[in-house]
Amino acid sequence: MFANRLKKSLLQAAIQGQLTEQLPTDGDARDLLRKIRAEKTKLIAAKKIKAEKPLPPVVVDEIPFDIPDNWCWVRLGDVCHINPRNKVEDENIDATFLPMTAINDGYSNGYNPLVKSWEEIRSGFTHFADGDVIFAKITPCFQNRKSAVVEGLTNGIGAGTTELYVLRSYGKYINGKYLLYFVKNQQFILDGIATMKGTAGQQRISRNFVVNCLLPLPPLTEQKRIVDKLDALLSEVDELAKDERELVELEKNFPRRMRNSLLQAAIAGKLTEQLPTDGDARDLLRKIRADKKIKALKPLPPVSDDEIPFDLPDNWCWCRLGEVCEMYTGDSIAESEKKSKYLGRADGFSYIGTKDVSFDNRIDYDNGVRIPFENTFRRARKGSVLMCIEGGSAGRKIAVTDRAVCFGNKLCNFNAEKISNRYIYFYLQSQAFKKFFVDNVTGIIGGVSLRRLNLILIPLPPLAEQKRIVERLEELLPLC
Repeated sequence: MFANRLKKSLLQAAIQGQLTEQLPTDGDARDLLRKIRAEKTKLIAAKKIKAEKPLPPVVVDEIPFDIPDNWCWVRLGDVCHINPRNKVEDENIDATFLPMTAINDGYSNGYNPLVKSWEEIRSGFTHFADGDVIFAKITPCFQNRKSAVVEGLTNGIGAGTTELYVLRSYGKYINGKYLLYFVKNQQFILDGIATMKGTAGQQRISRNFVVNCLLPLPPLTEQKRIVDKLDALLSEVDELAKDERELVELEKNFPRRMRNSLLQAAIAGKLTEQLPTDGDARDLLRKIRADKKIKALKPLPPVSDDEIPFDLPDNWCWCRLGEVCEMYTGDSIAESEKKSKYLGRADGFSYIGTKDVSFDNRIDYDNGVRIPFENTFRRARKGSVLMCIEGGSAGRKIAVTDRAVCFGNKLCNFNAEKISNRYIYFYLQSQAFKKFFVDNVTGIIGGVSLRRLNLILIPLPPLAEQKRIVERLEELLPLC
C-alpha cells in the first residue's frame, strides 16, 4: 500500500538528515560521541558493565549513504549496551513482562504489558528497563517490525521473550525514539535479513550484526526534531492509510454494488424508457394466463399491496413467478449409477449438477457425464435458466444454458414461453429476488420449495421493454 511505502521513505529520509534542518546551534555529533564514550568508560571503571574488545573503526567502503556534515557514523555496539541485565536487590517486587504477542508490529510504539513477580521472570528471559529500545530478532517478527521504546515499566524494570534484542544507550545522549525509528527503518530490516541464520521459520539476526551495524548519529537536539517530525508525519500517514483502506474496500466492493444497483434499476423500470408503443404488461399477463401452458402446483393468490416492495412504471405490473414461468427440478443420480452408466460416454445430453454451475454464471458442460439422447430425464432447453435452490449455493448459482441439458434435483429450470428468459435470468440475480428467496428458505439443508418459488413476486414489464432491459444490462454489466 502507498501509505506503507511512504512510511519507509520518511524513515529513510529522516536517518539521512533530509527531513529536518541542520542548525549551527545543534553542535557536532562527534562531540556527542566523545561524551558517549566517556560515559561508557566510566561505567566500565565502576564495573557496571564489562569491557569488550574494541570494534573496528568505520571505513568509507561501509558507509551506505551521505549524511550531514555535523553528523557522524557510529557502530551500535559503540554507543549502546546490547542486552544488559538488570540488577535488582529485592526479588519480591513486581515487574513488567512482555511475551512476543504483547509487542505491536508496524511503525507504532506500542505494547500490551503484563505484570509478574520479578522472581518469576528474572531467569530465562531477556531483561530491559525504562527507556530501553527492544526489537524482535526472529523471523517473521523482525521483518514485521515488532519493536518499541519501553517506558513506564512496573518498578522501572521488565523482562520478556528471549527472541528480543535490547539497546540501552550509554548516558542520555541518544533519543530512544530516534533509535526506535532507526531499527524500524527498511534498510536496517533488509541488512538484518541478509545475515539471518537458522532453520526455516526459526531464522534470527545475529548479535554480531547488531553490534557492528552502522548508525547515523545526529546531534541530540536534531534527534529530538527528527522524532517530533516523524511522529507528526507518521500520524498523518496513518490517516492516509485509513483513507487508503477505505478506498481499497470501496474499489473491491464497487463492482458488486454497481452491479446490484444496475439490476435494481432495471427491474424497477429506471434503466430504460417506457414507450407508449410497448403496450401494458397487464395485457401480456392476461395472454399468459389464457394460454394455460404454465401449470402451477396449485392456484396462486392475487398479489396484495402489502407484498409489493417498490413502485413500478404505470405500464408494468406485479405478478407471481408461477404465473409466468413453469418451474421444475431435475433428476438425481446415485454416484454408483453415474459411474457405471453415464460417466465417460461420448454422446448424449450433458448432465449438469450444482457443482457444474459456477458463481460467475458459467456451466461446465465437459464434466464427463452424459445422458443418452433417448431417456426419460427432465431437460432444460437451450436458453433456459438454471438456478440452485437447495444447499449452500441456493439462490447464488445461476446460469443460462447454451444447449439442451439434463440436470440435477437441486437445480431448478425456469421455463418461460411468452416472456424473456434473459429478463428472468437478470431478475433472479437482483437484490429484490434474493430477499424474497432468503425469506422463503426452509429446512436443515436450506432451500426453497417449488411451491414457495411459485409464490415469489416478479415485476413484469411489457415484452418490448424486457428486451430493451436485457440489451442494456448486457451492455453495462460487463463494465462492472
